[in-house]
Amino acid sequence: NRLARYRLDSSALDQAIECARRSNSLAGGDDALVRSNWELLATAYERRGDVAAARDARIEAERFRG
Repeated sequence: NRLARYRLDSSALDQAIECARRSNSLAGGDDALVRSNWELLATAYERRGDVAAARDARIEAERFRG
């Protein structure tokens, strides 16, 4: 998640998305990490101009709100 956030902050949006997806696949049962990754994905999609994907990512993030 830290690498994904770094990529997002560096405006390397495609790399941020890839890192967050990979982090989600390795997160196991860590709901907070999964939620954080989905929120990061939503932000990256918004910055890329993909409104529908950003909306879907925010919906996924809400599923992991504890």
